[in-house]
Amino acid sequence: MIGVFNKASLLSLLRKHPNWNEDTLSVKFDVSAVRKLDVDVVRSKARALLLAAHDSVEGCRYDDFYSAVLLLADTSEQFLPVWFNDEAFYKTYGVEVKKGQKTSRALNKVCLEFGATSAESFNSKFAELADALNPINIPRTASLSIHPCDYLEMSNVNNSWSSCHNLDDGCYRAGTLSYLLDSVSMIFSTVDKEHVQPLYKAPKVTREVFCYGDGVLLQSRLYPDYTDRDTTNQYRALVQAIIASCEGAPNLWHTTHDVDNFYGKIETCRGSLHYTDYTYADYNPSLSTLDSMDTTSSYISIGEVPKCLHCSRDITESGQLLCDRCYDGYKCAECGCSLSEDDGHYVDGYLYCDDCVSYCDWCNEYTREELCTVYTSTGNARYWCPECANEHASCCDECGDYYLLDALTEHEGMWLCPECLKDATSAEEVAS
Repeated sequence: MIGVFNKASLLSLLRKHPNWNEDTLSVKFDVSAVRKLDVDVVRSKARALLLAAHDSVEGCRYDDFYSAVLLLADTSEQFLPVWFNDEAFYKTYGVEVKKGQKTSRALNKVCLEFGATSAESFNSKFAELADALNPINIPRTASLSIHPCDYLEMSNVNNSWSSCHNLDDGCYRAGTLSYLLDSVSMIFSTVDKEHVQPLYKAPKVTREVFCYGDGVLLQSRLYPDYTDRDTTNQYRALVQAIIASCEGAPNLWHTTHDVDNFYGKIETCRGSLHYTDYTYADYNPSLSTLDSMDTTSSYISIGEVPKCLHCSRDITESGQLLCDRCYDGYKCAECGCSLSEDDGHYVDGYLYCDDCVSYCDWCNEYTREELCTVYTSTGNARYWCPECANEHASCCDECGDYYLLDALTEHEGMWLCPECLKDATSAEEVAS
């Protein structure tokens, strides 16, 4: 099985875990994710409650009821936050609520005080609002895998999100092979609990690349939301626990998020074509070292030169899964980038990409020559190839810029553009 041989050290290590599955080449376990509060959903449910209670609250008090409910709902917190002014709330609305109290409980007190609970649909509308204000634990199945298919499907086409490693059109699709062929990379992913085997076929809810060797653990970017630090921290703790258990070591680690401290502990293999998420601080990567191991001289090399799926030669283009010799597409004659024939432009019998040619506004042809800027009498710019500019335009004798012929005016034996003509006549008026 391609890639497993290079993962021999990881295979030997992870096999020690009690949750190891030989068929899926992964450590499989259950996790729970917390559904975050959605501000827009909370506000929508609050307005639905207000509408339902409209006829049950005395008309003169409805405006206060309306503002009290929205004020509490707009906190968008499960519990009233520390910044909430409960004293001002009591003085304004006559309802006693406290910081740290469940927001749904505070809302219920408001509804009781204003008589909203008598509304026919109150119970159902309030239940929907309370549910929106209370996070839910969602059970999921997680795996830490070295199965080849998990690398190839690290950006599964069935996901609700995608990345540059997508096999269909990812500009770093060759990176899936780079990760597969190295000796340190693992794929951590979660899928919905109800999904059956094999997990690599399931749409991934979340995914991260972890790399481990010699007591050094690298955590790369969390997909789809790298800003979710709680989930990032949770997954790192899970993988740390797995590695420590397999190493027979206490689960004690030193972790840094400073990418400047990664150097000397990690390197990216020359010729590897994966996207190096872990080099960008904004993506919240981390580097952990196992306290019980001497990691003074430890480092891990991430990625490998990917191999053509057809002939096993080296791949040099990040957006290809085949080598140049086996690739069916076309290449730009200038920069060498891959492109389809439909996306390229032929000039003198050679195919070029958009970046390596220019388009002439006059002859409507692509050219390899630098375009000339040709101005109209009103100063609007046209971009022509040199041949069209020399044939259908002329240069101002003063400034040297190209202008349409009708934009030039003869003045004392010189053909001048509007600006130069203005300057010349102004100078003459001053002299006179």
